[in-house]
Amino acid sequence: MFKYTLLFFVLFSFNPSFAQINIATKNAGEKTGAFLGQQASLLKSPKRQLFPLRIGILPWYFETPVPLSQALESTWAQRLSETQSARFQFKRLSPEILKAASPEPLSYPYPRNLWSELCHRHKIDLFLQTHIEKTSQGFWFNIQFIDGISGKIIKSNQKLLKSIEINELTEFIQKTFNALPASASENIADFAALSDLGELHIETTPEGMAVYIDGQIMGVSPLLIRHLPTGDHQISVRESKTFEYQILRLTSNPSGVTVFINQQNEGQTPLSLPFELLKTPGSYLIEFQSNTNFKADLEILTQPDGVPFQLDQNTLRRSPVTFQQLSNKTYRLQVLGNHPVEVNSSVTIEKDKQEAQQLKITPYKFAKVVIDASEESTEIILNQESKGESPLSLNLSEGFHDLLLNKPRFKRISQKLQLEAGKTYDYHFQLETKSIDTSIFLTPTGEISPHFNISSKLFGLANYKANATSNAMGAGLASLEVDYGWPALGKFYNFLDLGLSLGGYAAVLQKGDQFSTLQGFGGKLQLFKENNAVPVSVAVGGYLNLDTQSIKPVGFISLSRNFFDFALHLGLQTHGMNLNIGYNGFDNLKLGFVVFANSLFGLLTESGEEISTLYGIQAGYRF
Repeated sequence: MFKYTLLFFVLFSFNPSFAQINIATKNAGEKTGAFLGQQASLLKSPKRQLFPLRIGILPWYFETPVPLSQALESTWAQRLSETQSARFQFKRLSPEILKAASPEPLSYPYPRNLWSELCHRHKIDLFLQTHIEKTSQGFWFNIQFIDGISGKIIKSNQKLLKSIEINELTEFIQKTFNALPASASENIADFAALSDLGELHIETTPEGMAVYIDGQIMGVSPLLIRHLPTGDHQISVRESKTFEYQILRLTSNPSGVTVFINQQNEGQTPLSLPFELLKTPGSYLIEFQSNTNFKADLEILTQPDGVPFQLDQNTLRRSPVTFQQLSNKTYRLQVLGNHPVEVNSSVTIEKDKQEAQQLKITPYKFAKVVIDASEESTEIILNQESKGESPLSLNLSEGFHDLLLNKPRFKRISQKLQLEAGKTYDYHFQLETKSIDTSIFLTPTGEISPHFNISSKLFGLANYKANATSNAMGAGLASLEVDYGWPALGKFYNFLDLGLSLGGYAAVLQKGDQFSTLQGFGGKLQLFKENNAVPVSVAVGGYLNLDTQSIKPVGFISLSRNFFDFALHLGLQTHGMNLNIGYNGFDNLKLGFVVFANSLFGLLTESGEEISTLYGIQAGYRF
C-alpha cells in the first residue's frame, strides 16, 4: 500500500505547466508564410475568362463641335455590334444611359466611378471610349479600352485621319481588338464554365487583396466574377503586410566568426546578410564556427517597424531589434513576418438579377471584441490561430471569424462571430466541465459534477477463499451507480469551493459459485476544488453499504490530480484504499481503469474470508 501511496503523491507534485496541448492552431509565421506562398502563385494561375467579354460602346466624345452626322456614328456602332467574335460581345450605350449613371455633365476623361456604376448596372466588362478632336490636318482619333470594375485603361490607340471613314475606323478598331491579350483584364474571372447564372463585383479598400470564393482563389480586387451559381457562397479577402529589410547585420567580438544560415556558409563577421536570405517567413538555423570564445550581435531593422522575430524559445521581439551577446554555437531564428489581414463574409447570389451584385469590404476598419470565460486562462483561438488567454481584448476586421475556446477538462466552445466595423462586442462564455469520474462508492474520487451521472464498474481478476485452508476461486463485482452534485454551494477566497454530492448504488458480488447483492447510499463533501496553480481536488464523505447481513458504514478521504484530460484518483477509506485512472477527454462519456482496490477487502468479506486485490474498468455517462 505504501508504494502506491508514494507513487500517487509523486505524481501529484508534478507540474505540467511546461507541456502544451496541440489543437491544430497556426502561429503568425505559419499563416503568413502560407499566405505569401499563395500570393506568389496567384498571378501565375489566375482564373481566366471562359466566356466572351462584354464590351460597352460609348457615344463619341468631341472636345469641340465636329461636323459629323449622328448617322455616321450610329452606322459605326451598329457595324461593331454585328461583328462576329468568339472573344467579344458588343452592346451600344446611349447618351441617356450615361446621363442616368452620372447626372452631372461629363468631361473627358470620364471619372472612375462612372465605369464602376455602368459596369454594375449593365453587367459590362470593358468599355470602348472614342475621343475625337478636329486638327488642322484632319481628325485625331483616340480609342481606349477601359476595365469596368477597376477603371484602368487596358489598351489605348491613336490615329490621325484625314476624314471620318467607316471602313477605316472599323478596321482600326479590329486591329486594336486583336492586340488585346487572351485574358484582356486581370480583374475579370469566370467561376465556372456554366451558363450565365449570377455575377458578383467585389471591391476592397485598399485594392490588390486576394479574393477567394468557396475556398477557390479567383484573383485580386477589384474583381468582377461572372457565371457564379445561385445560392450561398463564402467570400474571403486577404492581404499580406509585406516588409523590407533595411539592416540585417551580424557582428562579433572578436571578429572573424564564420556564419552558416541553414547550413550555407555566408561568410565571416562583421557580415551584412543578403536581405532576400531571410525574406520568407519561417525558421532559420544560424550556426557560428570559431576556435575561440566569442560574443555576437544580430541587428535587424525593417520597413515598416514592428515585424516579429523570435530567437530560440526567448520572448518574441519586434523590429528594430538587436539580439546581443550570442555565445552559443547554434540558434534558431523565427521570422514570423507581418500578420496577414483576412476578412471572411458570405453572399447569396440571386437568380435572374438584372444588375450585378456588389460587395464592398474595408478590411482596415475594425470591430473591438472583448472575450472572457467563466474559467481563468482559457485559451482563445481565432481562425485557427491562438491569440492568448481570457480575458482578452482584440481589434478584428469586419466579417466572419471562427472562435474556439479551449481549456483542459472543460468542453470546448466553438462559435462563428459576425462583426461589423466600428462596433464593440462583449462576449462572456460559461464553460462546462467534461464528463468526470464523480464516484462516491467503492472507489471514491475527489470530483463533483453539477449534473446527473450514471456509471458502471466491473471488477475481476481476484481470488476468493472461504477460509485460510479453502481452495481459491474466482471473485468479481459488477455495480451501477448514480449521483448528482452541487460543486459550488459556497466559495471561500479565490481557490476554495464547497460542494456536495449525493448518490446511490447497487451491485452484484460473485464469490466462487456464490452470488449476493449489495446496495447503498451516501454523500460527499468537496472542500477544495482545483485552481490554476495546483489542479487537485480533495473531498471527504461516507456511505452506508446495506448488505443482507448488516449495515456497514464507510468513510473516506479522496484526492484527484488532473493531467489535462486524464486524472488520478486516490481514495483512503476506512476499509482500505483504491487507486484508479480516469480519462475525461469526452464531453459526456467517462472511462477509467482501477489499478488497485484493496478497500473492498473488509467491505465485501465476512470474518475468515479472503479476497485478493480487485482490478477493473469503469464507464459512465453525464446527462
